[in-house]
Amino acid sequence: MSGVHIEYRIGRELADEMARLTAVQTNTLLRSVQNYMDGEIRDRFAEGKLWDDSPMPISKAAQAQGRQTLVDTGHLRDSYHVEVEGDAVVMGSDSQLALIHDQGAKAHTIYAKGGALKFSVPATGPRGGAKNAHVFVKRVDIPELPARPVVGVNPRNDREIAEELLDLIGRMA
Repeated sequence: MSGVHIEYRIGRELADEMARLTAVQTNTLLRSVQNYMDGEIRDRFAEGKLWDDSPMPISKAAQAQGRQTLVDTGHLRDSYHVEVEGDAVVMGSDSQLALIHDQGAKAHTIYAKGGALKFSVPATGPRGGAKNAHVFVKRVDIPELPARPVVGVNPRNDREIAEELLDLIGRMA
């Protein structure tokens, strides 16, 4: 499977409390973690932060276009999902692009095999680019891409999740 995924399980400190709950109550707690982490991942894109709350390295494209790094069309952000699976919350993306941004990439060159690589680029000119133009090249130089992981549970998340779950458990009793 391509993409990037992590699994979050409830810590030992909450395990004893959760053992007293019904399956429905446990599922309610896991759904709370799911909603929290879904919001966290979306906030990281909006605020330009990595999973550990450090600032995201700004890309040249984002800097030139005056936008957030990793946010152009929203397709990458929208590829991330957070799901409850059994007794865990699983978060990640099945996108190959998400994996590349999560782990980074070394500079490399892609060569055309046989003919040429074909790219579609917006046409420019007096008609306002109604049609795309096609560019043919024999090679593409890909620059180094720093890792920009957005999926993960940092100490602040762990603390806030534990506080929320203990509050929910208290209200269930």
